[in-house]
Amino acid sequence: MSHLSLAGRDGVLPNYTLLDDNVTLDVGVTWIDPDTSEFQGEEFSYRRGSRVALTELAPGATFYAQGLAVKIDAIDLDQGESNIQTWQICPQCGWSGIHPAGIGGTPVSSCPRCRTGAIADVKQSLKVIELKKVSAEVRRDEASINDARDERVRERFTVLAAADINPANVAGAWFVQDRDFGAQYLKRLDLRWLNVGRATSQGQKRLIAGVESTTSLFRICAHCGQLDKAAGRNTREEHRSWCSHRKAATEDVREIALARTLHTQGVLLHLPPQLEYDHFAHPSLSAAVLLGLREVIGGSPEHLDVATVRDALQAPDRRALLIHDTVPGGTGYLAEFAHPDRVWSVLAKAWEVLRTCPCREEERLACHRCLLPFASPTELDKVSRTSALKALSDILGVGSHHQPEFTDWEITDVPPHRCPRATSPSCRRISTPASSNGCGSTEPRSPRNRASTAPERASPCQARRPACGR
Repeated sequence: MSHLSLAGRDGVLPNYTLLDDNVTLDVGVTWIDPDTSEFQGEEFSYRRGSRVALTELAPGATFYAQGLAVKIDAIDLDQGESNIQTWQICPQCGWSGIHPAGIGGTPVSSCPRCRTGAIADVKQSLKVIELKKVSAEVRRDEASINDARDERVRERFTVLAAADINPANVAGAWFVQDRDFGAQYLKRLDLRWLNVGRATSQGQKRLIAGVESTTSLFRICAHCGQLDKAAGRNTREEHRSWCSHRKAATEDVREIALARTLHTQGVLLHLPPQLEYDHFAHPSLSAAVLLGLREVIGGSPEHLDVATVRDALQAPDRRALLIHDTVPGGTGYLAEFAHPDRVWSVLAKAWEVLRTCPCREEERLACHRCLLPFASPTELDKVSRTSALKALSDILGVGSHHQPEFTDWEITDVPPHRCPRATSPSCRRISTPASSNGCGSTEPRSPRNRASTAPERASPCQARRPACGR
């Protein structure tokens, strides 16, 4: 690797390789010529960036092009199912043990990142295909779009994000005292998205990266990769014309998830615990961060995105926001956010736009002038200007009568004390602040203070100090 490449990887110089990986869709269209009554065929290929292709080109989705509604129905398995990997996925953090097809790996008994033994459960092992190539075969007369069927169908899928954060790749960290807020600059991280099947389908529940979800997966033929339509029986229509298993008496299928992996750079924002009680908070704050980036950059932050992930290594009971570069390898731009004043500027700019947005008087959750352009299409109904403004005000320390000021932040490199039960009301300090250093305190009480204070009721967290790490 050249010195320039190393400098780009580490954020010293920007990486200008602005190329996203692509997914290819091969479409075979057949029809009968009305003049000659001969069978005709034509093939097309389309490419889409893997970010949108994970859902738009998934089996069961409908792709619209050249006047056709193309139902995607197969995944490329390559020779001997070589594209199928085995993933052992941590239920708490974003770590995954990946074993290529045909190479037997030894499953781990505990996660090397967060140390949970729950990763050894058989449910945490999944067959996965990194989405690179899919296909569809349609008849032109059946797939043609006309006035009777011009309404587009959008299939919904369940997509989970898992961020594998190696503490060795944390290049800078800072925290705001008394705010339960901070940031870590990650010079390298592995961010994976898993499409675990149609959102409306039934399936086994799994815990992946701190999120429990129904995983219906994709049932495909083990030989040709075509989507299986009905379990328990095998029909010719469920296979490609060349499939060796087309006339078999029994079906031979694989249940797989689709994946996209991005090796990039990012900034992990640790958030206050009270946001866990507001269902609008994380989608709204995520959109607000992108809004603030637009204001700071002076244009649309197209090479940046925000994902909501479990804060597994700092506070497993909370979620965090991960600002990440969408360019493989990263551009180096986010290295600036190792400094708290840059993050403060993003949040303050977003706060100002939200505070003055006209939709505050229009009885709307949000609008096109503030958050909606930055909201995920699946979370438009969960984005609220009010929720984002409240979260930003709490983080910035804005009262009802003044503007945010950077000097309101007292910066430290010491992370706050994180009790695993901090979001539980029973874990909060019961005695008065003057007489106790309850679960939220970062300073131990001196022997003199303990001796001079009347006996106090211990909270469940204080009674179980080993669980709190105290």
